[in-house]
Amino acid sequence: CEVSTLYLKKKYTVVATVYQTAVLLLFNSQDIMTYAQIREATKVQESELEHQLAYLFHPKMRLLKKDQEKKAKCDPDEKVRPNPDFVSQNIRCNFVPSKIKKKKDDPEQATKKDDPAIEMERKHVLDSVIVRIMKSRKTEKHNELIAEVIKQTPNFKPQPGMIKLRIESLIEREYLKRDENDRSKYIYLP
Repeated sequence: CEVSTLYLKKKYTVVATVYQTAVLLLFNSQDIMTYAQIREATKVQESELEHQLAYLFHPKMRLLKKDQEKKAKCDPDEKVRPNPDFVSQNIRCNFVPSKIKKKKDDPEQATKKDDPAIEMERKHVLDSVIVRIMKSRKTEKHNELIAEVIKQTPNFKPQPGMIKLRIESLIEREYLKRDENDRSKYIYLP
């Protein structure tokens, strides 16, 4: 959202999130509000409101002022007001938080959500890596093969379950076979 400042000597265009804009628009009708009044008027969850206001209170920009500048959190009865001394070199000021990279909590879930074309490409990559390793070593134990495949796959981090499925697929297609004496050992079939 874009909002213009009319209370300053110089007119600025403020680029803000919807929540930040809702807070800023509250000051059209009142000069000073408490944090509790802002929370009640916007109906925004407290954690989200604090996060959004932090950018408006930021020491480098400080579009809004609060009583206790040093404290990160606002008390419910703390007074908040527009900063009459706000100055910026830019006419257009951005207060939108920069996007945070999403953490991949579970890499297995991340691969499930991937595009089917990417899934197919990953299967082919794993097949070729497994065949390349087995072609050079002729025989390999299961755990060593999985470790080596993970090490030799730079584009993505394959999960052991996915590697095991690809090994089973290669056994079915007769690129590999299990050792009759040791079931955890694979043999390359030329």
